[in-house]
Amino acid sequence: MSDLIEDWFNDKKLTYHNIWKCNDTQFPEGTWSWVLFFTEAVIDPTYEYGVAGSKEEAVAGIKQTIKHKLESRGLL
Repeated sequence: MSDLIEDWFNDKKLTYHNIWKCNDTQFPEGTWSWVLFFTEAVIDPTYEYGVAGSKEEAVAGIKQTIKHKLESRGLL
């Protein structure tokens, strides 16, 4: 991933994200959920969310979402 994606992932002025293990019986054992909010004014104040099979997959999903959003705005 690019340094710009890492910057957006790590800077709470640009994005806020949270990852947690699903304890709901609706999901298979070991499932993780994630949510990502874009806090930077350049990006519409929206959020994205997803599920993953591990915490590492959740982090990768967040970074991929940041990448797509930055690309769609011509920032990457």
